[in-house]
Amino acid sequence: MSDLSTVEISQCRKKWTLFNEMQATCIESEEDRNRVSSYLVEDSDVEWLPTVEPPTLIVPYEEFRNLLFFLPKFHELPIFTNAYKSAGEPNQFIVRCFDGGDDQAGDELYIDRSGYEYARYKSAVKRAVINESR
Repeated sequence: MSDLSTVEISQCRKKWTLFNEMQATCIESEEDRNRVSSYLVEDSDVEWLPTVEPPTLIVPYEEFRNLLFFLPKFHELPIFTNAYKSAGEPNQFIVRCFDGGDDQAGDELYIDRSGYEYARYKSAVKRAVINESR
C-alpha cells in the first residue's frame, strides 16, 4: 500500500488578485496575521480539504508575494520558473517562501494552474502537526 503525504488546503480562489501594490503592502503590515497567505482564509469556519501533497517549489519572498497577491505569468519569475521546469511543469503545486523574515519564511501557497501559465486557482496550505511523543 502506498503511503502518500497529504496536506490540507482551503477553498481555492479563481484568478484571485489584489488591485494594487498598496493593498499588498497593507496586508503584509497587519500584525495579527501569522502568514500573508492566511489572508486567503479570512473566515474562521473555513473548510479544510485533505489533498495529496503536490510538488513543492521553493521561491524567494518577492516571487512568492507576486504569486500570492497578483497574477504574473510564470515566465516573469526567474527563480520560480527554474523550480517549476525542474519539477516537470506540474499542474498543481505548492510554493514555499525561503526568505523574507520570520513572518514570510516557510509560508506556503497551493496553486492549481489548470493548464494556464499563471496561478488560476490559489489556496492557503495547512500542514498536519506531527506528534512525536510516544
